[in-house]
Amino acid sequence: MPDDEWVPARTAAAGKPWLRILTEPERERISVSEVCRRHGVSRQTYYRMLDRYREAGVDGLAPRSRRPKHSPGRISAAAEAAVVRLRLARPWPGARRIAEELAGSPPMAAPSVSTVHLVLRRQGLVGDGEDVRHLRHLVTSGRARLDVLGLDLRDGFAWLLGALDERDRLVAVRAAPRASAEEVCACLEAAGAGGSADLRAPAGTAPPRGALERWLAWHDPVRTAAQLTAVVEQFRPGRVPHGGPAGTAHRARGSRVNPYGTISYRHRKIQVGAQLAGQTVHVAEDGDLVRIHHGSSLIRELRLGAVGSYHGSGAKPTGRPMLRPAEGRPR
Repeated sequence: MPDDEWVPARTAAAGKPWLRILTEPERERISVSEVCRRHGVSRQTYYRMLDRYREAGVDGLAPRSRRPKHSPGRISAAAEAAVVRLRLARPWPGARRIAEELAGSPPMAAPSVSTVHLVLRRQGLVGDGEDVRHLRHLVTSGRARLDVLGLDLRDGFAWLLGALDERDRLVAVRAAPRASAEEVCACLEAAGAGGSADLRAPAGTAPPRGALERWLAWHDPVRTAAQLTAVVEQFRPGRVPHGGPAGTAHRARGSRVNPYGTISYRHRKIQVGAQLAGQTVHVAEDGDLVRIHHGSSLIRELRLGAVGSYHGSGAKPTGRPMLRPAEGRPR
């Protein structure tokens, strides 16, 4: 092997120049055991790194993450999005205030103050950086009104950032790997919030939510970062997006799921699942198709039947859902 290829490829764990170590037996005509004694590594480690080198070359010697595949104690995506949403609302609350607000928002498990602070640090929403100070000024002065949505995609977690006007209408959308101050400021700059009063939020208003979910419900389900980027590139302020021919899509409408797992839509009953009872889904028509989304997930796609009909999930016969008799009432 030429000398110019003997570049130390060090690992973060052991700090060893593995490329030199792996080629040393051939270069110096010594045994693997002698090389391991010189560098203080075991034979098992040597052959493990050798296998990685044979499979992927020098790139295989790069440090690998030791992050566990499953973290049961990790904060949920919904809770993390709620932390970021509250942070980006007036009056720019701290970790303690955010934890207190989430403690009164069941059924979400309320994170601790330290967890909230770690989320804010991970997202880049604390510190004395220029972007953080500029964003804090925009939020506290009422010039910024924002909505955030966390998406757990197949190729990693992503954030959807939206700038809203005084009527909570989306005027700019941005996809980012983090909801950092830098990314949020870039979204606001695209919306013209840097020196404009058009995005001024009324004093005492609650942080907006749901605008991005309603906008995303117009599109096909987003499962990868590439799909998310393509959807964001289609955004036009004031333009209603849809997947069908022009004029075929109706405005998405929110409906609350009743205790039996159904919603009422245009004088029809549609089954969406009892597990969503009490939650809000969004219904949008595209030609003769009706799409029902829960957040960014498409849960049903169907064609409407006659007025007054019941659209089950296929597990029950067609007809009106049977109401359960109330407790204590004679049958």
